[in-house]
Amino acid sequence: MSAQALWLGTLLAALATPGVGFGQAAPSSGPTTSAVSIGGTGGISAGTMTTGGALGGHLDFDLTDRVTLEGRGLWLQRGASATGLEVSGTMLVTVFSGKTASPYVAFGGGLYRARFDMDSRQLFGRGSMPFATGTSVIPAQAFGGHMIGGGAMSGGTTWMDAATGSTFETREMPMFYASRLGQMAVPLDGRWGTRRFVDPAMTLGFGVRLDVARRFYVRPDVRALVVLGNGRALTLGTATIGFGARF
Repeated sequence: MSAQALWLGTLLAALATPGVGFGQAAPSSGPTTSAVSIGGTGGISAGTMTTGGALGGHLDFDLTDRVTLEGRGLWLQRGASATGLEVSGTMLVTVFSGKTASPYVAFGGGLYRARFDMDSRQLFGRGSMPFATGTSVIPAQAFGGHMIGGGAMSGGTTWMDAATGSTFETREMPMFYASRLGQMAVPLDGRWGTRRFVDPAMTLGFGVRLDVARRFYVRPDVRALVVLGNGRALTLGTATIGFGARF
């Protein structure tokens, strides 16, 4: 909650700040003739367990001289066994309007899809589950991360609850997702396939638009992506450099 309050305070301060800029402020000239821009974005993504690359694109529309509506799609590499896809709509509110550099704060929301390759060694690994085919198994993370009998795998130990089965640890899968796997059966062919989760998400951040030519700009950007699901929250971070062209 304290982080959310900090972002809200930053946003309110930005909206209340007079339009002064770096060096000499750029005078307001009314609606721009290049209200639409399109571009690409690349950088890194980081979470509690892994760090990977990020690649995507954005489409922007200037609502006013200080407010831009951005549509962004960003693919995230979340380790050897997982990927993510962010699709969001974000408001970019300019704090200062300078000749070439204009910092902004960003806030918005959308959807985040996580995809896990369950046959990866970092998760189950094909044929690596120490249980017979057809055995009911339950992720230990479903019970708050409590392990039975210690160790990475809990052998034949059985958890008796609404769901019954031998417990196992999903290694590199965050508890945010592992707790939603529920009771599963060891497949006959040892192939677990993939699991996908789609959840609502909020995005908060800041950046600077650097005008390198009349119609072209570069945009360093840092954002937090807060994914919401099953009464929990998962926070990911992205640090990217975008480029765009106005039309």
